[in-house]
Amino acid sequence: CFLYFVTSFGAYGMANEMDSFLTTTDEHLVFIRSSLRSAKERVIIVSPYISSRALAKADSRFEDLKTCIEASRKRGIEVCVFTDNKDQNPNTVIGREVLSNLNVDLIIVSQLHSKNLIIDNDCITFGSFNWLSAVTDPASIYCNYETTTI
Repeated sequence: CFLYFVTSFGAYGMANEMDSFLTTTDEHLVFIRSSLRSAKERVIIVSPYISSRALAKADSRFEDLKTCIEASRKRGIEVCVFTDNKDQNPNTVIGREVLSNLNVDLIIVSQLHSKNLIIDNDCITFGSFNWLSAVTDPASIYCNYETTTI
């Protein structure tokens, strides 16, 4: 897995180029799933936290992230995750094991707080949404308003 300079920016997986911001939980959930389904070569996920619950969460609208990542890997897509080394709770450890078992390149670094997606050579995102750990239940006190720029 390697980082590279993104040469062009686009609203990857979005309705049109005017949709350059994600502002709702559902928009973020749709974006990461469509990115994993549409990638042609690689998806790099930068998420300081990993949650096995977030990887397994599915409902009538969204398949779970584990299934999306697994399908991408089966298509030969390189999936690389950068995460921080501070969080060692059992939910994080299980989440890392899930990713490793899917043959995801898991790179654990110190003092990471960025939240990004990089898809092929087409798109990079910057924002506050924790791609692999966000609480998405609006009834939860831990569900925050998050934004991402594409």
